[in-house]
Amino acid sequence: MVERLTEVEGSFCEPFEVSFSSDNIGVFGGPANGVLWLRPESGGRIEKLHAEIVKALDLPNQTQRPFVPHLTISHFPSRDDAEEARSEIIAAGDSAFPRVTFTCDRLAMLQRNGASGQFFANREFLLGEVGGGATPWEMPFHYPGMPKEEYDWLPRVRGDLNSRRRRNKHKKGR
Repeated sequence: MVERLTEVEGSFCEPFEVSFSSDNIGVFGGPANGVLWLRPESGGRIEKLHAEIVKALDLPNQTQRPFVPHLTISHFPSRDDAEEARSEIIAAGDSAFPRVTFTCDRLAMLQRNGASGQFFANREFLLGEVGGGATPWEMPFHYPGMPKEEYDWLPRVRGDLNSRRRRNKHKKGR
């Protein structure tokens, strides 16, 4: 996969602007967990980059689970708790969560060991640079502040989600 991405790296889109603001804050989860997240504003550039990567790697059709670019802000004990935090952020507006804009000029490849391991970064690809090549870091690293071990409740939630997906897939196949 790294080799294929390195071959097509220069054909990816040019660097682009990305913004995050409290205008695009969302929640997902259930009674036993909740996630607060932000949808980036990029004029469709993130979705375009995703489509280019899927095409370059000849990945299977992703229509069952559409790509939803997002930045996870925090995990909560329940969806209700996450909704409450969302409401507080929206009420506070830009004073609590000012708009952040930056230039996205690279793509980091994340990896995890096993289905339940935490993600770590191991390569970066420069956008729009022909022949830039994948730059391996000295060693794969965890981002500062990111837990090295996953939360106790994540394996249960992941298992529940996978069970629902299998049941739904089975129902659609009938």
